[in-house]
Amino acid sequence: MTTKTITIEIDAAKYEDHDDCLAAAVRDVQKARGLKGWALRARWADDNRETILIDVPAEAGEGGPSKMTTTYTVLNNNGDVIDSGLNAVEAMDVILTDDGHEWEIRPEADGEGFRLWTTTHSRNSTGYEGLTASTVYSLNADEEAAMQEIAAKVIAVRWPRKPEAMTDAAYAAMLSEAGE
Repeated sequence: MTTKTITIEIDAAKYEDHDDCLAAAVRDVQKARGLKGWALRARWADDNRETILIDVPAEAGEGGPSKMTTTYTVLNNNGDVIDSGLNAVEAMDVILTDDGHEWEIRPEADGEGFRLWTTTHSRNSTGYEGLTASTVYSLNADEEAAMQEIAAKVIAVRWPRKPEAMTDAAYAAMLSEAGE
């Protein structure tokens, strides 16, 4: 499965003070369009380097995530809100980077899909040993689609001593039931 994309144009002058204009533009587009964690690629429109081109999923072309995008609230172990209005990849990032932990998605060695790699100990801990392969994976050949699938799996599981995510709608319903 591939994602249909559109190409957006960005004035490069906005990023002239950045060491890496293309990476800065990608970060801004990811944030503005709810695409954090998506592997967006930026390139120059021509040799003049006045315009940056970035391919984004077609449903994010209007400047924001698709109306069909589910958003999440992430709660810490005490039930306090860490963040809300997050897409699935952003929620996964909050869960997996809690307390100095790290994660990344890597292609499988056999070329069949992608696997989530995580740290078992915080990088702030003396027990830190780097990333290890988790049991969470996707057989999807498309990296962005695999990222979304893995994010959904991470959100669906209750990770020990980690924040928990629920849909914004479920969180609102929970507050309503509690009379808050």
